[in-house]
Amino acid sequence: MFRNRLSEKVLRFARPLFSPGASVVAAVSGGSDSIALLFLLSELRQQLTIAEIVVAHLNHGLRGEASDGDELLVREYAGQLGLRFYTRRLTGHRIDEPGLEAAVREERYCFFDEVRAASGCRLIATGHTMDDQAETVLMRIIRGSGLNGLRGIAPLREDGIVRPLLSIRKKELLDWLSEEKIAFRSDASNNDTRFFRNRVRNDILPLIEAVRPGAVERLADLSMQARKQWRTLQQQVKQWRQRYLFACSADSFRLDKRGLAEVGPAAEALRQAFIDSGVTPYCRHIEAVFDNAVSTGRTFLLPGGWRYLIGREVLFFERLQHRFSYTLPVPGECRCTEERRALSITVATSLPPVLDYGKWMVVIDGADLGDRCVYRSIGPDDRFIPFGTTREVPMLPFLSKQGIAKPERERTGCLVTADNKPIWIPGIRIDERFRVTAGTKKLIKLQSESIL
Repeated sequence: MFRNRLSEKVLRFARPLFSPGASVVAAVSGGSDSIALLFLLSELRQQLTIAEIVVAHLNHGLRGEASDGDELLVREYAGQLGLRFYTRRLTGHRIDEPGLEAAVREERYCFFDEVRAASGCRLIATGHTMDDQAETVLMRIIRGSGLNGLRGIAPLREDGIVRPLLSIRKKELLDWLSEEKIAFRSDASNNDTRFFRNRVRNDILPLIEAVRPGAVERLADLSMQARKQWRTLQQQVKQWRQRYLFACSADSFRLDKRGLAEVGPAAEALRQAFIDSGVTPYCRHIEAVFDNAVSTGRTFLLPGGWRYLIGREVLFFERLQHRFSYTLPVPGECRCTEERRALSITVATSLPPVLDYGKWMVVIDGADLGDRCVYRSIGPDDRFIPFGTTREVPMLPFLSKQGIAKPERERTGCLVTADNKPIWIPGIRIDERFRVTAGTKKLIKLQSESIL
């Protein structure tokens, strides 16, 4: 028999989240939600078959004596309930520090993980409520999230983070704490609207709830629907990415245009690819990819310093590259991080059996090379005389005629002398003026190797 309806409601939601005999780290800050979590887990310990509850409290040290008061209260409650207690105090943070929320959150979960390992527990329980879920979903809607983001806060994560109170409104917990005469701490920083979540919590969501009562429940329902749909879509997205996204790296990836016909998985896969690449995944940019796919030859910009070029069959996505320039002594070597290639210049004692001036290792006449060379990005005004010809041509149009796509052309480098005479476009062609002839007296070997 339950002491009250709230306990029954929590048990009904939380029971599927707890495997039999699991031990749990209760993350307790001292606020109303986490204090309620601690006492409800203790009350329902037998029904949830929890082997042990361990209390973990991170003292952020941001509010002086108030922070110490939080720790003292949590410590006292752990003692009253006969539970092991772990704590740590953070130092070096300021309440007005940029990026404070993210930094403290990371340290908080690192601490909880350490406590879990030290105590032998399997799960970490946090006091997130339905209100937190609604705030999260609303924030992600504002940021332009897709189906993946609309899932909000997971009741049980793969890493063992469990949220037993996600079906409970914050007001229900406050009423219960009042009825049970359980004290808790209030953190004044939760009212600081400089933080986006606090602004949503204190201003935006209450306004929406006032205009449309029940908005919190509906936003929480939306997250549940999104989780169900995501389970179906996730496998489709994975298969779509394997089939239509290729040549993926930190700076570029390609998309087979045929995949855009599968709109559902394509949109979500693109969103994930954007996030992986550091591109803010606004809905309008994802929709624009579908609209722009017919504009062959055109280039479009994306947030985060990215762009994409529409090819006949493929879309080329790439990070905008900064121009580069590296000095090479003769002999010597350098590493071009932009192209992820290493270049070397060495003295050759003889000619190779076959001179292949279109590949990644060539031998040239080094009489006019000087004591140093420069490897740099190709500019729009660069010209050279391709090996085997007699006429000087612009480099970039020449690369285009070789079938090299625009994104690759614009990040291709060339080797030049100290006074800017073109020598070699690695993998493409040397300049005719550096070819080996019968009168060559100084042989120089040039080599370019991938450093991926």
